[in-house]
Amino acid sequence: MISGYNDEKPKPGPENLFKIIGKRIRMQGFIVRDHQNLQPEFQKEMGAWTHAGRIVWEETIAEGIENAPNAFIELFEGDKMGKALVKV
Repeated sequence: MISGYNDEKPKPGPENLFKIIGKRIRMQGFIVRDHQNLQPEFQKEMGAWTHAGRIVWEETIAEGIENAPNAFIELFEGDKMGKALVKV
């Protein structure tokens, strides 16, 4: 951080390091397999919540295999919500 005080161009990487350090922010990855012991409990609870309608999700469904290429391209345009599916 200090080495970049007088740089005319910002160096690649995270910006606002002062704020990150000042707020003592910590970033940590999440890997599902680290919590595999909780899977049975998760499946039981999530199944119940889904069945009760407490968990819902959105899907974008393209009809017909002929529309698969366009559906794939639309993934990168960001205007679709939820899981993208092609119904054949």
